[in-house]
Amino acid sequence: MIKRVEIENFALIREVELDLPQRGLIAITGETGAGKTLLMEAIAFAAGTRPNRSMVGSHKNKCRVALWVAGDEGEVEVVRELSREGRSRQWIGGRPARVAELSELVGRLMDYSGHAESQRLFSPRHHLSLLDALGDERHRQRVAALAKLRQRYRQVSQALAELAESEEERRREVERLRE
Repeated sequence: MIKRVEIENFALIREVELDLPQRGLIAITGETGAGKTLLMEAIAFAAGTRPNRSMVGSHKNKCRVALWVAGDEGEVEVVRELSREGRSRQWIGGRPARVAELSELVGRLMDYSGHAESQRLFSPRHHLSLLDALGDERHRQRVAALAKLRQRYRQVSQALAELAESEEERRREVERLRE
């Protein structure tokens, strides 16, 4: 979920700071030419879409879009900049990041769509996370506890697989030495 958006020198937008509601559906509406599409393009840029030099406005040599997104792991700041020369840089929580990391993180924490497009809404793979987002605090705590259990299960499964592999290697070594 996006908590806050800051946009600087993005196309026609000189500077915008937008705090968003913390729960529910957010719909951005307005007259033709009010900047809805531009706002969505800025968010999409910060979420990892391919940049275009025309995104850089005329006020500075670069544009900057920052999103504060919240999920089960807490709140994180995602920042992406684009220079007039077309060079893109991005950060997650203040550390440099690759675009793929940015896309993966933001894709997990928010869903956005414009006009007739939709992303996760019709994907069965994401239905459970969409439903979980509607839960109360107790539900979110249970989801977080389940995520920790799932992570621990993966760690234990990996350790078991490594033990089985090393056991197999020992058997092969014993066989080789017997020959």
